[in-house]
Amino acid sequence: MGAGAETLRWELYLTRLQAWAQQLPEPSVGPPQMVFSGALPVELRERAAEVLDLLAQASERTRASQADVGRQLSALRQVPPLDGGEARYLDTSG
Repeated sequence: MGAGAETLRWELYLTRLQAWAQQLPEPSVGPPQMVFSGALPVELRERAAEVLDLLAQASERTRASQADVGRQLSALRQVPPLDGGEARYLDTSG
């Protein structure tokens, strides 16, 4: 495979990885996987750094979503069980 073809494969991979990262924290599939025979071409290093930054941002959004889900589950665990007819209220203000 020539250098031009390998560069094209890297460009396609970065595009797929960027699209995947932009849809996080709700990806429909796992990250794209590809096997390369060579190192990242020099002309794509800046783009790769941008995609890496986008992945870091997606990771932060995912962690924030996980924390939010944890808070919601904790609030649900504090709801008293339904029993003999007493009125129950759920604090939805936090």
